[in-house]
Amino acid sequence: MKIYRYFTLSALLLALPVMHLCSQDKQVSGDKFTLLTIPFNQRPLNPYKGQLQLSAGYEFAVRSQSFDADGNKTSLKDLGIASIGHYYFMDVRYGITDFLEIEANMNYLKSGTRSETVYYYASNPLGGTDIVPVYSLDETKGFGDLCLSGAVRLPFDYKWFDVRISAGCFLPVARYKPPVPSSTITDIMSANSYTVNYHNNFKNGYGVPVLHLSATAKASFSKFTMVACYTVDDPVKEGTSLRWTQALENQNFTFSSTPYKYLLARKTEIDASVHYQAAGWLDLNLNACLFRTAKGWTEYIGKKFSDPEQQLISLQPGIEIQVSPLVRIYEVVNLPLSGKDIYGPFYVSTTFSFNLFPVRKF
Repeated sequence: MKIYRYFTLSALLLALPVMHLCSQDKQVSGDKFTLLTIPFNQRPLNPYKGQLQLSAGYEFAVRSQSFDADGNKTSLKDLGIASIGHYYFMDVRYGITDFLEIEANMNYLKSGTRSETVYYYASNPLGGTDIVPVYSLDETKGFGDLCLSGAVRLPFDYKWFDVRISAGCFLPVARYKPPVPSSTITDIMSANSYTVNYHNNFKNGYGVPVLHLSATAKASFSKFTMVACYTVDDPVKEGTSLRWTQALENQNFTFSSTPYKYLLARKTEIDASVHYQAAGWLDLNLNACLFRTAKGWTEYIGKKFSDPEQQLISLQPGIEIQVSPLVRIYEVVNLPLSGKDIYGPFYVSTTFSFNLFPVRKF
């Protein structure tokens, strides 16, 4: 009899957490309109059960400055370097329960960096001087890797505090190996008078699986909300890519490739933001971001060389606007403050988020 009571009590104790978690699905009150229009300071970090969130955005970036190994800032304009980037991103989130979600995202990048024009001069046998201008362009274009992840938050209705843990992996589906350069010779006037256009092509992707881990905490006090997030992206293994070399002879280019190994740097990012709910449909926020990389290396001529550790601190003011029950708009501006061995991009990001409940009944 005592054994029976013992097993009965043990079964009840084990079942209590499950019963508690399952009961949370019924604690979220309100109809579809209420859940879709709830302001940021009252919203949990995960979507609600049955909620589908489709987000798409565009980011226009200009690399206007860089930071050297000592943290000194240099204007790229003074170096004759121009760099512009176009970044498109897509994200899908679905709430399996009110505290468990799945997510998938991917991006497309198109950017170019043009170096300062270099001029070479050669004496013309017929008299005068021939000029050979040399232009150099590094272009990155293509889809990024697909990231699949899941996230769990605290299993109770959001009051003023929430915690979210996310884990996933970037799958190496992108064509990351760089294609052959598309360098050309144009404006040929003579044997020593022409224009050289170096054009190096790069792809957008990691080439290896990359683990993605993130932890987020949120606390609201009346109309003010504070959010802190810590993210780590860590490669699973070494990768192999191609390094192209090009030679110019008699106004013709020849190209050859050499495989090399690499290990992606571990990326960490810390974000801390303050939000003010100015109105039910308007959230104003200011985010401070610390981005760092470490422990990466690249093989060159059979030897491994450590990648420089990079660091960037940015300030990001932004707004969230509830346009309709189904649509939200996010605007963010990135302002680089300081860094180390890294470009400091200025960018403006716009995201449209569509929210609906395709399955859940009310």
